Amino acid sequence: MNSGYDLLIGVCYRTPTEQVFGKENHSKLRDMLLEVSNTNFILMGDFNYGHINWSIGACESGATKECRLFLECLQEGFITLHVTNRTTERSLLDLVLTNEPDLINEVENLGNFATSDHSLLFWKINVGREETSTKEIRFDYNKMDLNGIREELRSCNGMRK
Repeated sequence: MNSGYDLLIGVCYRTPTEQVFGKENHSKLRDMLLEVSNTNFILMGDFNYGHINWSIGACESGATKECRLFLECLQEGFITLHVTNRTTERSLLDLVLTNEPDLINEVENLGNFATSDHSLLFWKINVGREETSTKEIRFDYNKMDLNGIREELRSCNGMRK
């Protein structure tokens, strides 16, 4: 990746209580994910989709329509989930999503946050600069042999003086 690499980083908390955020926020979240799926991004946070079996990429029984649509959105946008283990005692709720599978190597679970049942997560982002060779040939025209060049050109054209 070059030094001009742009990376959009976002944090999301989706409360499971629709009375707080309203039903339309499900579709707004999916629309936003599809919009950024063509840019380099990392979106992390607590998405609270507890009825998704992430190891097989399918919804479990009891999953809501919104849960299924969220999973379909990730698949449609070719969005990669980088967390593989549960982040709470019961399920994987905290996600790290990117549009590039190699952007993050491995997510490490550091154990529970002191006042929560959620785990602290640690990962490294793989961005760097490509080393490019800037070897460039530059001629010093102040040192050229003009008489020699003229003589050579005359001999090429068959025009000797």
